[in-house]
Amino acid sequence: MPNIHQPNDKFFKAAFSYQSITRSFLEFCLPKNIVALLNLETLESDSTNYIGTKLGEYYSDVVYRCLVNGKETLIILLFEHKTVIGRDIYI
Repeated sequence: MPNIHQPNDKFFKAAFSYQSITRSFLEFCLPKNIVALLNLETLESDSTNYIGTKLGEYYSDVVYRCLVNGKETLIILLFEHKTVIGRDIYI
């Protein structure tokens, strides 16, 4: 089996490339009052690279957009994982 560089990162990117998984995650993990504002029927993946004001390139792992109170909004999912056991994890 080949050695996969950053397997956790690749797993999250692959899993959250599926709209159904992303939607379930948002419905389960976000507070109900936030979920009520999101029109998850309009959830769509978006580009993950951007050009800044000084023409610098920026990349995100997973980006979705959907309507929030009737306005198009970007939802950026950033996952930080720890490989050291016993360290504090903040959510």
